[in-house]
Amino acid sequence: MARRTIPMIEVEEVLYRWLKGMSLKGISRSLGISRNTVRKLITQAQQTGLTHQSKVEEIDGLRGSFMNLRLKASAENAPAQSYLANQHEHLIGERGLT
Repeated sequence: MARRTIPMIEVEEVLYRWLKGMSLKGISRSLGISRNTVRKLITQAQQTGLTHQSKVEEIDGLRGSFMNLRLKASAENAPAQSYLANQHEHLIGERGLT
């Protein structure tokens, strides 16, 4: 499957289903997201303080810190994108393109 960005609403649905006791495989199949992605999202949520015993209402309270963690992880895992963005800026500046 191609790489795609998971919208926050889908992330919240993954967490909601996980808190309700659904398995990773079940969440993956029902939402059409790979098991590895579901596992990664749950791991990131746990790093922000969510546990399997947390209440569903806590998902909203963790939204900001969870989004920051996802952005940080995205930047760390994408050195090629950073390199290409720098090269793109360099070429645009050098050639006066817009």
